[in-house]
Amino acid sequence: MRRWLPFEDVADPVDETPSALDALSDRDRLAEVRKMILTLPEKPRLALLLAVQGEQSNAEIASILGVSEGAAEQLLVRARRRLRALVADQEVAA
Repeated sequence: MRRWLPFEDVADPVDETPSALDALSDRDRLAEVRKMILTLPEKPRLALLLAVQGEQSNAEIASILGVSEGAAEQLLVRARRRLRALVADQEVAA
């Protein structure tokens, strides 16, 4: 059996679309992170970009960079650690 509810008993859906100001802020933040990535040393930067943008596995990254899989993992660890530190430093400065 169906039961009908009056319109006033139904909540309006929540709009989860970011505001224009939020979208602009997110775009600025992304640009800052891109600049930070460019400051990383070459091999850790390449490993990070291959992992994130190229969706490569650690084994694939190792093969591309000509290092062992363990070395590729360490490059990613160092890149992520450094990037987190750079982001934290920027947040403290802001």
